[in-house]
Amino acid sequence: GILKQLGDEMSAHLAEATATEDAAVKAYAELMAAKKKQVGALTASIESKMDRSGSLGVEIEQMKNDLSDTEEALLADKEFLANLEKSCATKASEWEEIVKTRADELAALAETIRVLNDDDALDLFKQTLPGASASFVQVRANAAASRARAAAELRRLGNSAPRPDRAGLDLIALALRGKKIGFEKVIAMIDKMVATLKT
Repeated sequence: GILKQLGDEMSAHLAEATATEDAAVKAYAELMAAKKKQVGALTASIESKMDRSGSLGVEIEQMKNDLSDTEEALLADKEFLANLEKSCATKASEWEEIVKTRADELAALAETIRVLNDDDALDLFKQTLPGASASFVQVRANAAASRARAAAELRRLGNSAPRPDRAGLDLIALALRGKKIGFEKVIAMIDKMVATLKT
């Protein structure tokens, strides 16, 4: 009777406690599985963010280096621009001087041509030529003496002239030594020089 009743009650309590314990264990296991899954997801997220943070750090350093390089290039470009502006100003000044010099040379040539074309100059040239009463021998002697004096002067100038200038003097001396004085090449050289000055 009483022992059986006590045994039944204890069996019922044990079964209930066992069921409760089993349910608690199952719930705990499910909770642990969920937490482990959550921890795994959070760990993956943290690792991803750490990787992203590392990549961003590298990108930031690269951008800093790029900024430094760009600033150095900008300073170099500004210095180059300043030097270029200075050089342009110098070249412009030199060009103005060249233009002025060429203009002065052309003006001097024009004045020389005007003087040579002047009637007074023509009269002066006529006076220097031998008169009609001079004999052929006198004219020839005067011409020979003039050529000799001119050749001597050219030799003197040739000895003191720089090497590039001697070619023109040698050409004139050669023409003076010839039987017939020909200044066609000299005139052509002068015309070429005038054309060069006009350009």
